[in-house]
Amino acid sequence: WDAVIIRNQPYLTKLLVDLLPYVTFGIPTKEVIRDLVLKRGRLSNDKAGEDENRSVIKSNVIVEKILGKKYGVICIEDIIHILSTDPKENEDNNEHETLSSNDIFDGVANAINPFQLNTITIPMKGLKTPFNKCGYYGFRGTFINTFVEKII
Repeated sequence: WDAVIIRNQPYLTKLLVDLLPYVTFGIPTKEVIRDLVLKRGRLSNDKAGEDENRSVIKSNVIVEKILGKKYGVICIEDIIHILSTDPKENEDNNEHETLSSNDIFDGVANAINPFQLNTITIPMKGLKTPFNKCGYYGFRGTFINTFVEKII
């Protein structure tokens, strides 16, 4: 299982509906995002070679080196804050006046590689059934938190 964090936009929700039988999605809490970043977070470093392209997020030095100059993100808590708040709320508190909050969110979300989660065994019946009928795929709302906590 892999997980990515994207903005909650109406046009993206329509795209996810097209992918419905293949994905499960919902609205995570800040605690789940913190667990994902701290336990499974990896940053892409475009400047590094092939071997060093993915850095485990284990210190603020790595975060500042990769995201500091361009987005003003200097610590792990900044990543968690940016990913867990709505970009519209941050428009007034933006330190980088040249970049909008949406650009900062997109840049940080793109710099983080997909979170690789543990595998779980699911009965075949569950894979073919939507979440609202006790299956696994589809929109989960806030129930995505319990699902992700099981497979982190």
